[in-house]
Amino acid sequence: MIVRAPLWGRVIVALLGAMTLAITTGLAIAGRSEEITIAVGPLEMRFPPFQGLAGLFPNFTLWTTETLWLSIFWLAIAALATGATVWSDELPRRVRLWLRSES
Repeated sequence: MIVRAPLWGRVIVALLGAMTLAITTGLAIAGRSEEITIAVGPLEMRFPPFQGLAGLFPNFTLWTTETLWLSIFWLAIAALATGATVWSDELPRRVRLWLRSES
């Protein structure tokens, strides 16, 4: 599916993949050095890219309004991404059918 995406879509997917790889590597290194306990304190990790992005993710160890809104935000992003993936082929076909029926 990604092969048929426009260039900007493939670039975004590549950047997200690289960021995921960097954060996963940072978590693995921090876990091995016992800097953090992965399941309990990943937000305490000193890995600079992770610290820079940590505020974008909910901290489920302390339930605040921010935790709630960040959770809603990420669920909405996941729903939109899923919808875009599922409907990327179907929507243009439906639009073409609708346009044909109008003429």
